[in-house]
Amino acid sequence: MTDIERIEEIKKILEEPSLLALSRRLGMSSAQIFYDIRAGKCGISKELILKIKNQIPLINHVWLLTGDGEILLNNMKEKQVVQNNVAGDNIQGGNVAVEKQQANEFIELLRNADIRLAKSQEQIDRLIGIIEKINSHEKE
Repeated sequence: MTDIERIEEIKKILEEPSLLALSRRLGMSSAQIFYDIRAGKCGISKELILKIKNQIPLINHVWLLTGDGEILLNNMKEKQVVQNNVAGDNIQGGNVAVEKQQANEFIELLRNADIRLAKSQEQIDRLIGIIEKINSHEKE
């Protein structure tokens, strides 16, 4: 499942009619990031994941980042639960230890993503260097 498909799933669960409506629900002034994700200009950023997690705590951040696992935490698939939570209703039975573990897992996922990104950037920089060398030799 692609990044935009996961965003669309969130939109569907929350019964938002558009990406703009979803962005407003998340407290964003624009839906441009969603359009950029759709166009393949970028992926789901750490900032977007955190914004979604802050507004919709039941969304599984691992699923949001990778597509693995269930869309909702604790196998809660009733969209009413999510909608009530977003609306500010109280959902009882929260477990601080579980939430702390999930936060730590999320932080570890972000660290690993940063490492992969740094390695990718190093590879891109090396390739650019090679291309520049080839271009400079061709000009000679």
